[in-house]
Amino acid sequence: MADNFNYYIFDLDGTLIDTREDLTTAVNILRKSYNLPSLDKKTVTSMVGDGIRKLVERAVSSADSVNLEEALKVFNDAYSKHLVDHTYVYPGIPGVLENLKNYGKKLAVNTNKSDKFAVEILKKLGIYKYFDFLVGGDSVENKKPDPEGVLMIIELFKATPSETLMIGDGKNDILAAKGAGIKSAYVTYGYTTIDSISDLSPDYFITEPQEILFM
Repeated sequence: MADNFNYYIFDLDGTLIDTREDLTTAVNILRKSYNLPSLDKKTVTSMVGDGIRKLVERAVSSADSVNLEEALKVFNDAYSKHLVDHTYVYPGIPGVLENLKNYGKKLAVNTNKSDKFAVEILKKLGIYKYFDFLVGGDSVENKKPDPEGVLMIIELFKATPSETLMIGDGKNDILAAKGAGIKSAYVTYGYTTIDSISDLSPDYFITEPQEILFM
């Protein structure tokens, strides 16, 4: 195992777990309450990544009149009932996390998802135990791509930027890493395409989780 990093910060959706099916279910329950037609998984996935408030805004943007707080309540209620119906951990991730911990590495999650949902999903899927910290969308004033969450984790770890790696599947993750002055690794198996992040020049590309062990 390579020993370039001692601290690993993971994005959640599209990096550790695939949540697309259950998010699509919750979005369509919300849209039905506004008499809007259902959206397919690909369309919903394109709305994901900037936190639940943004997802809800995008999901009902075509409705005539929307009270955002009411829409958020409908979505949160729907999502809480379908959190892990079809959500799963990407193959290989549990073994990677186990190995990193066995090597004495420190792990954290930085997600734009609501803290409550992030923690509950990780617990239900059995991988919450691997993480020392979780900084979600409710823990910071400014979500990714702002580096606030990454910097908070570095401070909690008492780490140095040079020994910290951010791993994610989207622009927000790469930008947050750059803003915090740390290396970034883009996972190609997530929600976004390489084309969407190529201009950001992440430091590493990961095609399968096991490669993380050799960084």
